[in-house]
Amino acid sequence: MTEDLEARLRRELSSWAEEAPPPTAVSVRTLDAAYAAPVERSRPAWLLSAIAACVLLVVIGGTAGGIALVRHLTEPTRPAAPTQPASPAPPTGSVPSVHPTSPSPTANPTASASSAQPAPAGATGPVPAGFTVHDLTFVSDDQGWALGAAPCSSKPCTSLVRTSDGGRHWVGIRPPVVGLVGVDDCSTACVSNVRFATPLVGYLFGPQAFYLTTDGGATWQRQAGGAAALEIADNNVLRVPSGDGQGCFPGCPVSVQVSTIGGTAWRTVLALSSAQVGFDTGVQLSRTGGHAYLQVYGHVSGGASQAHSALYVSADRGLTWTDRGEPCPQVSPGEVDASALSSASDQSVTVLCTQRSGSASFVAVSTDGGRTFRPGKLLPNLEIQVGSASSSTVFAIGSVGGRESLVRSVDRGLTWNVVAQSGPATGTAAPRGGFLGFESATTGRWVSLSDPRTVWTTSDGGATWVRYTFPA
Repeated sequence: MTEDLEARLRRELSSWAEEAPPPTAVSVRTLDAAYAAPVERSRPAWLLSAIAACVLLVVIGGTAGGIALVRHLTEPTRPAAPTQPASPAPPTGSVPSVHPTSPSPTANPTASASSAQPAPAGATGPVPAGFTVHDLTFVSDDQGWALGAAPCSSKPCTSLVRTSDGGRHWVGIRPPVVGLVGVDDCSTACVSNVRFATPLVGYLFGPQAFYLTTDGGATWQRQAGGAAALEIADNNVLRVPSGDGQGCFPGCPVSVQVSTIGGTAWRTVLALSSAQVGFDTGVQLSRTGGHAYLQVYGHVSGGASQAHSALYVSADRGLTWTDRGEPCPQVSPGEVDASALSSASDQSVTVLCTQRSGSASFVAVSTDGGRTFRPGKLLPNLEIQVGSASSSTVFAIGSVGGRESLVRSVDRGLTWNVVAQSGPATGTAAPRGGFLGFESATTGRWVSLSDPRTVWTTSDGGATWVRYTFPA
């Protein structure tokens, strides 16, 4: 029986050795010993069993190591991302105080940790010719999306594009088949805004439409209802549901709801009755970190007390709210109402205050959670947009020399300088549109009403701006 056991062991070890990867010096000596002359019969049987076990362990270890090495060496290499075509050359012409720069790689302090992930590849294509921007959203200084429209043969012509390098290059991604407010007949549901929370989770919404993606825009799921506003910060989502679209008198109830990022269950955290709201003309929601601000705009025709705007603030991620009333200081001549809202990463909040006569406006800044606002200089021709990089550095849109101009103040609105200019001024009676916002104290974007094909970017707190124009 000892002869049979030895023969079987030698055959098995020989077979394993032939299949194993190139042996090490130790395994060579061990296998040589196994192939040597038969062991004398006088050797105890237990010793033979021990030797066989040791040989088996050495061979198996060498085989496993070889397989791991082969797997590592043969692992397929991920293909490099395709090189983006060069962006179109900026339009020629002299623009005061505007110099080409590149977006800063500084991380957005209000973005979630997942925003550092690369955007998913998904199905991408070229940006459609003639694309115009209606809204922007960024989850970091580099990764952003633009919602807009482009001419097409079959409506709706809603388009969605994405950048992963701060706006230097863009690619098209497929949105849901839905109309765009201001472009299409919206007797049925249309969207008006886009917001992404992470490279994967994003929202498209309008007064009667609400869509959610959890795969970077590869697919979209229609959700119930609509939204007048939605903003993401500090790991949750706040939205203001829209009314029923039939109109309300004297005003529509306003509420704020909260959900987890990517969640479909919403909980109401603020509910204002129509009596509390009064004659409202819309709402605006702004967030930075755990601070949230809701502006309910009053109707400026008439002098009723409820016609004033009202600011609601939250310091706990939108879970509880405080009514601060009309934020704009009342300066003569005439009554003044808030017409735009912005907040910055230093927890300051800025409002654009406009006289009811429409003749002049000023910017007011609060650094104490909206309790008090310090007014800036009263100026003519300020439009209905305001932006803020910090409590001291604020922006507004105005008409300078007949051109739509982005003006900047570094002393809370006391003095102003033109930092970028676009096309012919549209006038203060223009409808809401365009985009002005900051992802951080240094990085911001501007899309003008007069040239919606161009995205302006700053990486130095708004001192200088570089423009990217989508192909015609």
